[in-house]
Amino acid sequence: MKKLGYVFFVLLVVGFIISAMLYQAGAIFAGSKVPSGEKLPAATEIPDTAWRTLAVSTALINYSAVGTVRSREEIDIISRLPSARVIQVNFNNGDACPENSVLIKLEEKDLQAALGAAAANLTAAESHLKFAQEEYDRYAQLVEKQVVSRRTYEESVSNLNTAKAQVSMLKHALENARINLEYASIRAPFDGIVAERYCDPGDLATPQNPLLKIFNPARLQLRIPVRENLFREIKIGAQLQVPVESTGKVYQAQIREIIPAVDPGSRTFLINACLEGD
Repeated sequence: MKKLGYVFFVLLVVGFIISAMLYQAGAIFAGSKVPSGEKLPAATEIPDTAWRTLAVSTALINYSAVGTVRSREEIDIISRLPSARVIQVNFNNGDACPENSVLIKLEEKDLQAALGAAAANLTAAESHLKFAQEEYDRYAQLVEKQVVSRRTYEESVSNLNTAKAQVSMLKHALENARINLEYASIRAPFDGIVAERYCDPGDLATPQNPLLKIFNPARLQLRIPVRENLFREIKIGAQLQVPVESTGKVYQAQIREIIPAVDPGSRTFLINACLEGD
């Protein structure tokens, strides 16, 4: 009897669940019943006017930041001589220096003396070479006639080769002396502007100490800090508007480089942009 009661209870619960499902579907509601012989109502059609086409558009980011203008071509001017005294500095900070103009003159008295000595040494070596060549030519004929010994002839060959090597070495020395004298006049490598002047007449110029810093004004680059939350929005090639207060003009620039490292203090990263036409 208990078993029969348990089965009845289970069937009652199952029937309750099925009834609840039908109730949700509206199948046992009197108002939801379809009279015998009638058809179910047709499905409602959605008019074409209810459909709309979605378009993706690009939103402009309005973000202002103060950037730094630098040149992409900026170099330190140094002396190529091991050590020389500065005699003359022809440009100051902010001065425009045309390409190949003499920026700085270094002491050249010793260099001129070295050039003169190299030229004199070469002249003497060429004279010795001429003598060695004549001696060799003479002994080369005499050795065939057995008038001079083979040893004498070989000595003339050795003397000729030594004289040739000496002339070649002194030609290089003369060329180096000329180059060093040219190095006493330090020239501008391009049309630029002096950014910093580090020397004055009387200073000692060495390859380790810069004398001037110059930059190319035709290759300006903007370095701009940007908030880190805009990192995914910034793209290479994007256009920027750059107002310059000193000129009152607005220039167009293009992003060329993104530096992803974020500054922990300002929570910004850097972008490099170049003015259009560069």
